[in-house]
Amino acid sequence: MNSNKKTVVILFIIFLVALLLRIWKLGTLPHDPYEDEIMSGYVGRFILQNGKDLYGNAWPLLYFNKFGDYYIILPMYLSGISTFLFGMTVFATRFPAALIGAFAVFPVYLFSSELFKNNKVALLSAFFLAITPWHIVLSRASAEGVIGSTVFLLGVYFLYVAIARLNVMKLYVASGFFLLSYFIYHPFRVYTPIVMAGSFLIFGLAKKIKMNRTFTLLFIVLTVVFCTLTFYIATTPWGRGRFAQTSVLGAQSGVAIKINTASYADKSILEARVFHNKVVMYGREFLKQYVHYLSPEFLFLDGGQFSRYSIYENGLFYIAFFFALFALIKSKTVPRKNTKGVLFLIFLIAISILPAALTVVESPNIHRSVFLSLLLCPVFALAFIAAWEKRVKWMSYGLLLSIVVLFEFFYFWHQYSVHTDSYVSVKRNTAQVEIINYVLHNQNKFNSIYITGNGTMPMYYLFFKKDLNPNYASQFKSDLHISQIDNIHFVFSDCPADQLKAPSLPKKSIVIQPNYCTIPQSYTQHGMHTGINSLIGYQVLLPSTTAK
Repeated sequence: MNSNKKTVVILFIIFLVALLLRIWKLGTLPHDPYEDEIMSGYVGRFILQNGKDLYGNAWPLLYFNKFGDYYIILPMYLSGISTFLFGMTVFATRFPAALIGAFAVFPVYLFSSELFKNNKVALLSAFFLAITPWHIVLSRASAEGVIGSTVFLLGVYFLYVAIARLNVMKLYVASGFFLLSYFIYHPFRVYTPIVMAGSFLIFGLAKKIKMNRTFTLLFIVLTVVFCTLTFYIATTPWGRGRFAQTSVLGAQSGVAIKINTASYADKSILEARVFHNKVVMYGREFLKQYVHYLSPEFLFLDGGQFSRYSIYENGLFYIAFFFALFALIKSKTVPRKNTKGVLFLIFLIAISILPAALTVVESPNIHRSVFLSLLLCPVFALAFIAAWEKRVKWMSYGLLLSIVVLFEFFYFWHQYSVHTDSYVSVKRNTAQVEIINYVLHNQNKFNSIYITGNGTMPMYYLFFKKDLNPNYASQFKSDLHISQIDNIHFVFSDCPADQLKAPSLPKKSIVIQPNYCTIPQSYTQHGMHTGINSLIGYQVLLPSTTAK
């Protein structure tokens, strides 16, 4: 078998490993589908089947509005297509991100191979991505950032090749992938113009205008187009919606309060303007957020902010990757000639953190910074290759690290598959599936069922009932509010029993609310339904008149 065929076989095996780790028990791990997953699958299928979304908009192309958070629509379409293949199941909603996440090994290989001209480094980069906890967890959670990262890195690869060869066609291909990423996840609308402009400077395209005037001028035009497009999107409500909710510049960062507090304590207006002005205070907050994403604690130990993607007692990368980095010191493996290529990779790593660092809500956020996971794999692969050059007494340093990685992988999978569900149960709205299944199996026993309508509870009901009636498009109000479906009444209160007077309810009624709500004296608890965490669940209440 020649080297090219061998490489193809190895890369395909790596892809199969990545795919297996992302689709094994995908419908039940994580145990509880998060509301975004249910919404994505249901809304995507609803549009594809009925030609309009839940607000009656025909074939939306840009966004779906949920609570003023404008979700990009393309990932929803992918989840919707998947439900035609696998049915209205949790597996179906998660499958597109899992599959495209596994496909990410190919652009990682291609980019690493082109960058380092070393097939071992490229294959190891792809393999590391396949087994990296960060990427596996997000790929199994319908994270649109995983889909966007695969598409965007393909664009980066073709851009790098286009610049190296001054190839106009590959520049068009790169631009196509960049444009596609605009319809997948918000951060890529920030990355694209920066990558285009940065590439122009790093590779000195201005000096190459005499070599290929057409290529250079086209590059400039495309850069201007992407800059203009990003700027325009940023001026629209649907383009800035999520950023406005999470921005470091907003009230949620607390910086404005810090400025006012510090200014009152300053002895003069001059002191306040010099030391506690907006540039200094917001700049420091941004730097604090930015640096956190590169800290060993974030990358190798705890993964930062506790969220629905968190892994119990595990980092985003393996600790052995960190120790491998020391092997790069004075290593012959480090490329010496391709200075601009290495600089380009460092540039990509630096900007991959920008969108996440500009936000403070749920920060540090591993979803907003997921592109970084793809970019660091080539660095770790290069370090591991270098580690095989060094020895620790009688053993190769690379062999020692490989043994550690093997242990860490099994440790990660144990933590993820056994402990993480209960660990993140609060963040994943555990027990919603259980209570909806109870409603579906018992709704014919009652005339009316009153349940909290906050969040996306109606989505859970419709999804698991597999109800795609087009008439709902005229019934849903903004923020996914709907008052009634069948005999289910959605009360827009966390604790519906506080809002409903038991004597006025119809006969054979029940009220369902979270178990942290107090039970009014006019109600009797009929049952309790919990998810994987027995401390979190829903009360089923009977009005006292019904109880009698």
